[in-house]
Order: sequence, then structure tokens, then C-alpha cells
Amino acid sequence: MEIMLLLRLVLTTVFIRGALSEQHPFLSSVPVETQRGTTADVVLSTEWVAMGPYPAGMREQHLGANPAAIFGHPSDVLASFKTENATWLPPFTTYANRPPRASFVSKLISDSAQGNRQKHALSVSFPISFEEIRSYQGWTSLQWQSYLSSELVVECKNETRDPCPVFISVERAAEFAVVPRSASSDFEPTELEWFTCDWYSYNDGPETFDQTTEKAFKAGPPPQPHILLLATGQYSFILRTMYEDRIFGDPRDYNNAQRTDPIVNVVIDIGRFEAPMLQSLEPGDAVPQSPLSVFNLLAPSIVNGRFAGWGIAVDVLNHGPDVMIVNRADLVVPGLNDSSFSASIPVAVRIEPLQTRSIPVQVQQSVHNLDTLSQTLANLEGGLTLHAHDEQKRTTTVETALQFDVVDLAPSSRTGKRSGSFMFTYITGDGSIGISAATAPEKAIKTGQKDRSEAPAILALHGAGVNALDPAWANALPRQEHSWTILPTGATAWGFDWQLSSSIHARAAVRALCTGASIFYSGVPSSPHLWDSRIPTLPGTDRVYDPAKLIVVGHSNGGQGAWHFMTKHPNEVLGGVVAAGYIKMMDYVGPNWHVGRQHADPVLTGILRSSLSPFENDLSASNLAGIPLLVKYGERDTNVPTWHSRSMASLVTAWNQYSLIEPSQFRDLVQVVEVPGKEHWWDDVLLEKDVVQFIQQRSLPESEDLWRRRKRNFRQMQLSLTDPAETGSMGMFRVTRVLIPGRLARLTVSQSVPNFYTFNGVNVGTISLDTSDAKVLVAGENTEQDVRLRIDNTDFSLTDLLRRAIAGNHSSIVLDRDNGTWHALMDMEPDRWSRPMGPMIRALTSSGPLQIVLPSNCTEQVCARYRSVGRRFAHDIFLYGRLDSRFLLDTDVVSSSATVQTVQPGLLDSATVIVLGGPEDNLLAKHMDSSQPRPLRIERDIIRLQNGTPYFSPCLAFASLAPHPLASAKRSLALSIWGNDLCGIETAARLLPVRTGAQIPEWVVVDGKRSAWQGAGGILAAGWYSSNWTFSESMSFLS
Repeated sequence: MEIMLLLRLVLTTVFIRGALSEQHPFLSSVPVETQRGTTADVVLSTEWVAMGPYPAGMREQHLGANPAAIFGHPSDVLASFKTENATWLPPFTTYANRPPRASFVSKLISDSAQGNRQKHALSVSFPISFEEIRSYQGWTSLQWQSYLSSELVVECKNETRDPCPVFISVERAAEFAVVPRSASSDFEPTELEWFTCDWYSYNDGPETFDQTTEKAFKAGPPPQPHILLLATGQYSFILRTMYEDRIFGDPRDYNNAQRTDPIVNVVIDIGRFEAPMLQSLEPGDAVPQSPLSVFNLLAPSIVNGRFAGWGIAVDVLNHGPDVMIVNRADLVVPGLNDSSFSASIPVAVRIEPLQTRSIPVQVQQSVHNLDTLSQTLANLEGGLTLHAHDEQKRTTTVETALQFDVVDLAPSSRTGKRSGSFMFTYITGDGSIGISAATAPEKAIKTGQKDRSEAPAILALHGAGVNALDPAWANALPRQEHSWTILPTGATAWGFDWQLSSSIHARAAVRALCTGASIFYSGVPSSPHLWDSRIPTLPGTDRVYDPAKLIVVGHSNGGQGAWHFMTKHPNEVLGGVVAAGYIKMMDYVGPNWHVGRQHADPVLTGILRSSLSPFENDLSASNLAGIPLLVKYGERDTNVPTWHSRSMASLVTAWNQYSLIEPSQFRDLVQVVEVPGKEHWWDDVLLEKDVVQFIQQRSLPESEDLWRRRKRNFRQMQLSLTDPAETGSMGMFRVTRVLIPGRLARLTVSQSVPNFYTFNGVNVGTISLDTSDAKVLVAGENTEQDVRLRIDNTDFSLTDLLRRAIAGNHSSIVLDRDNGTWHALMDMEPDRWSRPMGPMIRALTSSGPLQIVLPSNCTEQVCARYRSVGRRFAHDIFLYGRLDSRFLLDTDVVSSSATVQTVQPGLLDSATVIVLGGPEDNLLAKHMDSSQPRPLRIERDIIRLQNGTPYFSPCLAFASLAPHPLASAKRSLALSIWGNDLCGIETAARLLPVRTGAQIPEWVVVDGKRSAWQGAGGILAAGWYSSNWTFSESMSFLS
């Protein structure tokens, strides 16, 4: 790639014929009083003005954190750059002693006369000596940000007064806004709508599958653009670019030795939004063109003649003006019996105008004599038809082609593909369809054995940006003779760093395959239910491995994910291979370049930092004691510094020593392999002898004694955790409740003499022990004496507790702390679990589609802004994590009378609820405020603490987790946001979690005008709630 040596904004402009749709409430509008129309020419200038660079903290933009914002809003400042009055702006000298502005004319690479669509390639770099500042601040100092502005011209061509729908997709940048040049005098730039960009170029992925046109991509916009209503006129297109080390890497790796500038290459795709359906459905049974478009499919393979999955996920965009309800599906595979496959949609899916949702289509195979398909076909083509109707029962259909890979698991497969690897679909914890890859073991398939239900499996976690469905990833791992290998996607190529919903996706893939793959053996009939991860997998059922006995393998971000998985589920791990894995994000890209570091109170810094504790793998490294590990890396790795591997290996080795592991085991538990001359990745990194032998030693049938030994034996152990809901047992003990949410909890168990165990707990409220494990523990001791437990000077007879548990048929024994005193209980009572807790991003972990509740009791301007916030949030979480959402109106959710408000039965479920607006705006917020009092309350335009302390400022924002409004959904969360004006609403919108790494605990109050330039310095108050949702003095900051 050729890189310019000076600051250049180089745009490659490609005009492509585009598209359009009608106005409807879910579009985002920008007010311009001028002539409007329904078709448009859209032209983005190639001349750009730049302001910057400024420092940019890692994942800090949710707080604004642009130092130049103190001098004015970017739209104002950038506009002044084109005049002679711009000299007043003081230079920022962090990077260079020069004015932080530049004006350039880009080079137009290509042109076209149509003007309906443009595609720009924008390369942004600055003539700054980054190497000098890097020498003492590290590569964190490469993280810069800048604002750029260009002119956007929209021409709506006919005589109607409706504005034009325009799609905008921006890849590899932070955010953008569109500012009308002819805005009225009362327009406040701080009230702009900011749209999140596509950081990871997901929109550059698969083309749409819409078969109504010859070239689907050219006939419509990218799969997931933002769509705005823009009237005829001139606009400023404001773009915030940011160099993020994790995404763009070390510039030394992609530049020559003389050039080490961190460069951001942005792609801007913009044009008129055209859709096949230009008006509402006409009465009748069918219409010639559908308001629905299919742009992506997740379809499994046909394996040994069997459909390998629960069904097909169909991503559908509703580009019409009406709500559409998809309720039926037909699947046809030409050349096969019509009854071979049947498709259905178990629960109808409602899609709002311009919303994208994933439709789960269940597929049932009724004809099983398709075993010979793989001998003649490499893939099988078919057609899928979705049936839908609007709220007036007017019907429509959308058709799409699909293709199934045909795979033969036998080593003699003649398809030319890698033997044994295939794709499968399954139902995840949130009810959506996930897709992953798997590699079957050679010998089990060849001999038809299915008696290894207690055998282990390999879980392989890919690195950031890697497509797990690409055969190259399966080929990078050795096919095992006896063990299955699961290669989960984590929902998207980046996902959530194998945390939160990405981790849930991985565990769901493991659980689903262990039962689903049994259909590949004779005698097990196909059924979608075998691929539903929510159905418990019990010993004795048809399964091909034990989902709780895993050898975890990961590379790069997958290596970090392996650390995370193993620390959270230590009892499910027989061994781990971590290749070039980093420890945690804070060590990978440090906080020393955060804008807020120069403004935030140290106490506030600590509270914010605590929101990352659940994802800091070294804080839970004690849980890895006793687990065999192979830690491997290349000597010349410049992507993940090699010290990450050595540091984590050393830390685990120390915990092994602490746990008093037998010396004969201790030496071999942690192996560190540095490969001379190798960099971050090489093709054989996971195929070399050390990895192959490590896995085989723990998975072969002759190693059965190793993988049958479920519990590790310690003379001393420490279980470390923050959230009991996501951390399982270590040894035989589990912490199920903590005393102070937000703080680390540590349970130490030691045995100094036979038959006597001492417990020491820090922030531990409840400890559980399965009755089956208690039997093993008591049987392993001298049964002539009681086996006793001591915690905080309180003694219990485990022998007596076990007798009570057996007599009462109880599944667990529980030690519970109540008012400082420990008591023994039988079984786990619901209120002995910790409440669901933060940080705020945990609201994205849901049991179903997120429920976004819109307000109705507000001015049209305020309600419209909250609708815009909900729409943008739904777009972003689907783009980044394939998280589904549905919209509800508060008046539909809450029944209101003069005396009482209640939640309407049947409309809300146990999935996460996102409440937009405060009690005066949203009836559900008002209901929650009265039924679940919290220590912070919204009163008109202020936030008041329970002690009476008020927080008020223009542009005030509040975001908070809360108990779920349904009493029956005690394990779920609600998340509410509020702003006291449009600026405050936009500030609150940024706080909605979309990507990992944002430091937001359970609640936060923000002065948006200050945070715009101070980052965390604009936070007025923040913290965690107590264990019962009251104010937590020890875990809160108040200014």
C-alpha cells in the first residue's frame, strides 16, 4: 500500500446506482426548511477540513473526551477554518507545536454522472513525529483522534414535501453527524445526532441475498447502514476519526522502516435509499414487490445426509413504512422429495420500519436417506420463502436462495474439502440462532462408536477479526482421532472479546453439538431440539462428549478468551493452550492516554476501573491452579507483546505453589514455549508437535483416568470472582452470593489436618457444595470421624449436613452469611443468589431480544429524539454483536389508571428491558420508580440523591441499571437512560453499551458539556448499588 508522507485526505469516489424509500417514524431526520422530495441525488465533496490530532483514550469516546470541544462544537470550529477568523484557536501541543487544523483538496480517483451513490476511500494521517512520544509513552500514545468536515449536497427531485431517505455507512471510524448549513438560529450543535460507525468493516462482508436483482449489492445499500431523512439542501458532514491500536495495529508492521505514522483508512458509502417497495401494501393477498429484504443467512451443513442444526437464521430488513410481522416459512430443495425438509417460524417476529431483525426458521428433516449426497455434490441449493403481513393483515412474501455445504465426515470424502469439518446452527441463551464450525473425530466416526459420552472435547477460540467459518481456521487445528473440536464464532468476528454474550455463544455451541452430533450415528433420529443449548444436557442422554470436560485452545484475542473462559469455569477445563494471548485490555492498551486522566478524581477513577474487573483475567488467575497449560508465542511477536504470555504463566505458576500442588505435578502444569524467529501468527502454530501432544495426552481413551478426574485436589485453594452468576465451581465449592457488588470476592479453602477444612471469605455471602461432591469429600476422608468445616470461627459437621441432604433428597448444601453469622441451609434458595449485577454492558446479556420501551408522555421533539436513540442503539448492537431487539411503547406495556399502574401481562418477558426517558416521559420508568425505589431519583430536570443532594446542569445525563420490572424475572436487568434536554439525551445515548472496554459501572450522572472535552472529568457521580439495590457508600463517587 502506498502511503502519503504529508497529511492527506485521499478519497476514492465510486458512483453506484442507488435506492430510496418513503418517510416513516423510524427514520432519523435532520431539520432543514426547504423544498423536499422522494428521490435524490447525493453528492459528498472530496474537499475536507481537518482538526487534530488530539489524544484519544482506549474506548473513552462514550464520554465524549475530545479536548478541543472546549473551544466550540466541531461543526462550528471546522466551519470557521474556511474563514480568516480561525486564528483564534490555540494550538494543542501534545503531538506538535502547530495549529491543530489543516485544509486539503483530495484527489478524485473516479467519477460517474449518475450521482445516486458515492463510495469514498479516505486516508487520514498527520506529519507528526509519533516515534518520539512513543519512546516514553508506549504505543498507547499512537491513539489519536481528529474531526473532519466536508460538504454534502442533497437534491430531492420531485415536488412533494417529504425529505429524502439517504443511507450512510462509514467503516473504520468512530462516529459521524450531519449538520444543516441553513440551520435556524436556535439550532444547538450540541443537540446533534451522532451515529456510530462500523469500526470493524462488517458492512464490507457478505453481499445481500436479495434475488430480485441481478447484482444485489449494486441495487441497494450496504447490509446495515444508517438511514437519515435529509431535505434538499447543503450540509456539513462531520466525521470523527480515531486511531485505535487494537483495530489498526502497530504502524511499524504495515509501513516501511522510514514511515511509522498511524494511519486511518476510512470507507464512506453514501447514497439515496431505494427499496423495491415505495408505498404501503395495497389490500389483497399479495403484492408484486415486498417491503422486506434478506441480506444475510446463517445456514448449516448437510452432514452424512443429515441437517446439522436447529434451523436457519435469516437477517431481514424492513424498508417499508409499515410494521411487518413474519410468521411463516417454506423451504424447497430442488431434486429432493418435497417432504425432505420442512420449515416453520415457531414465534412470529415483528419488524419495525427500517429495522433489521434475525428470523429464526426451524428446519425439520423427515427423510433421512440422503447419505449418498456427499458422493455426488459439494453443495445443495434451495429456496426459502418468508411470509409476512402488516398490522392490517395485508400479506407479502420475500424469497431468497440459499446453499448448504454437503459434508461427509468419513476420511474418504471425495468433495475435496477438509475432511470432518462442517457448520452447525443452534439456539443460544437469548433464543437466537447461532452458527459455529466443528471438526469431527476421525476414529469415532469411522467405527460408528457413540459410547464416549464422558469424553472431553476441544473448544477453539479464534482471534479478533477471524471468520471462524472459514475453512482456514479449522485447518489451523489438528483433527483429533477421538475428540470433537468446536470452533464458535462468538456471534461476530470481533464480538465481545469472548466475554458476555460471546462467551455465552461459545458455551451454547459446546452444549448444542454434544447432543446434536449424535444424529450422525445410526439409530438417533434428527430433531431440532437436540440443537437447543437451553435444554439441559444430562449423563445418560445421547451425546458424543461431556460438555463440562474441555480442552480450551485460543490464539491472540482467542488466547485472551481462553484465559477468560478458564478462570470463569475452572471445573470444566482439563487443560488449556494459549497462543499469543494477551492478559487483559488494560495491559494491551493502557489507560495512560485517557483524556479523563487529567481531570477525574482518583476515587472516581477507581470506581470506573472496577467496571473492568470482571474481565481482568489476572485478577482471577488463582482459579487456574492445577490446570495443565501450554503457553506459546513467537519470539518476534509485535502484535501481542511476548511479556503477556510469560507474565500470565508466571502468575499461574505462583498460584500453583500457593495451592501446594504435588511437586511431581507442579513441574509440568505450566509449559512455556517461545518459538525462535516466529511472529504473531504462523500457519503451524497450533499444528506443531507440542500442541498436538498436549491435547492428545488429555483426550485419548488411554488418558481416561485424566479426564474422568473431574475435581482437582488441593491442600489449599482460592476462588476469585466478581459476579457469581458467571463463575462456576472450583474444586467442590462455589460462591453464589457476594456482599458488596463491584468488589472482588475471594474464598480460600485450606486443609491443614485430615477431616478439617478452614474457609476464609472476603466479600463472600453464600457458599454452595453439591451433594454429590460432598459424598466424594466425606468418602475420601477418615469416615470414623466427622468431616468438619470452619468459617469465621463457626464450625459445621459436613458429615451431618450430608446425612440431612441425602435424607431430604437435597441437591446441594449451602453455607449462608446473614447479619454476620453463618448458617447451614439445604438447597439454594432464590434469594441466596447475588442479584444480577453490572457493569452496565452486562445488560446486553439477555434471555431474549432486548426490549426497547419508548416514551409517549413527552413533547414530540423529545419523544422523537428518544426514538432515534432506540433505533441507533438497535442498529449498533445488531451490527457489533448480532443482538436482536424489539420495540414497545410504554402505553402498551403499562396500564394506567387514576390510582394504580401495572405492567400489562404477556407483553414484557424476562429479557433485558431498555427504558428510554425518565418518569415524566415514560410510563414504565414511572412505574419502576414507584414500585422499585432507588437511591437516585429523577425530578423534572435534576437528579437527586437519597440524602437530598441535587445534581443539575444543562446537558445532564443519567444512565442506570435497575431490577427487571417483572417480579418473576429476578435474574434479569433493566437499563434506563434519561437526559434533561436534547444535549443530555445525546450524552445519555453514548452511555448505552455497544463495545467492550467502556468503563461504566452500574449508574452514572454526567455533565455532557464538561465530559465533551474532559471525558471522565465530566462525571458528577457514579458507582454500584448495594446487594439489595440501595446506595452503596463504599462503591460510589459523589462530587
